Amino acid sequence: MKKSRRIVCAMFGLHLAGGIVEAEASMGARPQDIATIFWLPLAVLLFTWCKSDVAERNINSPPGATVLVGLLAPVGVPYYFFRALPWQKATVAIVLALLAFIGMQVTWQLGVVVGELV
Repeated sequence: MKKSRRIVCAMFGLHLAGGIVEAEASMGARPQDIATIFWLPLAVLLFTWCKSDVAERNINSPPGATVLVGLLAPVGVPYYFFRALPWQKATVAIVLALLAFIGMQVTWQLGVVVGELV
């Protein structure tokens, strides 16, 4: 498995863990607090994903793309894809990234359910 895909799997795992922690800590912390705690590791994973994707595609990273992906993913990911790929491939990659984002949100909620069962 490519390194970039392993990093995406780690993002899913982070979301699952975040959901479980949210369910376990629901008595003392707000969900927003839990999400804020998980933002830093997610930003690092996003940054690392972008660097590994650039290496796997053997392309030059668009200026500022890795930092923008890590800090502001909804803007950075489309910027990265549209600057690094032809528009047709970029559009497909953005749709896949959006589906991954939705899947991560579902995974977070699955973690909440699992955490409430435990």
